[in-house]
Amino acid sequence: MKFLIDLPCSAFVACETGISTPSFKSVPILSYTLFILFLIIGILFALQWKLALIIIGFLLFLWLALLKPESKLWQLVKKNITSIHWTRLESWAMPGIPDLYGIQEGISVFVELKVTSSNKIGLSPFQKNWLYNHYLQGGRSFIMLQHLKERSLYIFPSFVLHSPLAITTQPHYRVELPASPAAWTQVADHLLHSPLAEANHLRQ
Repeated sequence: MKFLIDLPCSAFVACETGISTPSFKSVPILSYTLFILFLIIGILFALQWKLALIIIGFLLFLWLALLKPESKLWQLVKKNITSIHWTRLESWAMPGIPDLYGIQEGISVFVELKVTSSNKIGLSPFQKNWLYNHYLQGGRSFIMLQHLKERSLYIFPSFVLHSPLAITTQPHYRVELPASPAAWTQVADHLLHSPLAEANHLRQ
């Protein structure tokens, strides 16, 4: 099955010359949005506290609903790949940084978790740039995609983000879910030891 990684040109500084890190002047947008949101809630709370509580409850429910798919995948990884020491990273601290950092016997790996029911991998411009630039520097980073309809786990190396244009690519590694302990061991081995494509030609 082919997956589409949608890479909008508008997210990059130059579409024809390769992927460049987007301006981080836009990073505070989320912080400003949250500030304004909480300011509005504060005003509502001062005027009508019952309405404010309802809005807060709805926002918390929506937040949990949006986080639920990747959170479940994280629990699945943490439960089945215990040989790697995992750290869950907070993306709000640095936009674009992957969800997981793992290390085993001096080998480090970053993993971006995604859950989908379609053929699209929903990566933000910051995520695409972080993964691609990390690969260019010789780092190991992957996109781990759980396909709900297929009941499968796909693992893409970050070097598939070789172009600022929309591309289709075959998954680099696939495991059917639920997977056996032996299959999870192979997933861990793939994350840590699979050969990476040469990045020198992409730097030109």
